Amino acid sequence: MSEAGKMAQEHIEALHEHESSGHKPSLGRRSKATAIAIAAMAAVLAIADLNANNAMKNAITGESRIGALETKLNARDNHRIILENDKVLLDAILVGQSPSQAAQTRSTEAKEAALAAQLAVEERAQSNEIKTVRAEVTSAENEYENLELGIGALQIGIVLASISIVAGALWLLTGGLAAGLLGLAMAVYAIYLL
Repeated sequence: MSEAGKMAQEHIEALHEHESSGHKPSLGRRSKATAIAIAAMAAVLAIADLNANNAMKNAITGESRIGALETKLNARDNHRIILENDKVLLDAILVGQSPSQAAQTRSTEAKEAALAAQLAVEERAQSNEIKTVRAEVTSAENEYENLELGIGALQIGIVLASISIVAGALWLLTGGLAAGLLGLAMAVYAIYLL
């Protein structure tokens, strides 16, 4: 157990001993205010943690969507290339064909050219969709990273503020509140501004 943990445990044991002797422990105004600040930081920590989990889920889901879209895009691209290459083959077949066979070959060639053009349009639309999803994934990853920093700052703030009650050190409380405010600012920035 860490030194801070041992100190907290000793303080808790002393409070229990004092309480069992018939005295109710009384908290000073600063201790009460510190406890309220700790509870507020814990609430913000819980909210930030839930949002961080959601941001990570969105990033993972987005990456999966990108993979599926890229697979479809590659399949369309391969199909379009095959259709475009078929034109070369059909042009070679045209040589020496009778007029009726040539008309049928040109009809097939026109159908494949139209399908290749349609596939090219679909590829552009799918490429744009991939860019949109990539932007969403980047945003979710940025939100997650900022929330993780905020969560760390909130955890440090809670620990420092808690220790300040046991140690009676105002500088620990000040440091804890500063870390808590930094964590709050990071969480608000990540959730509402990113």
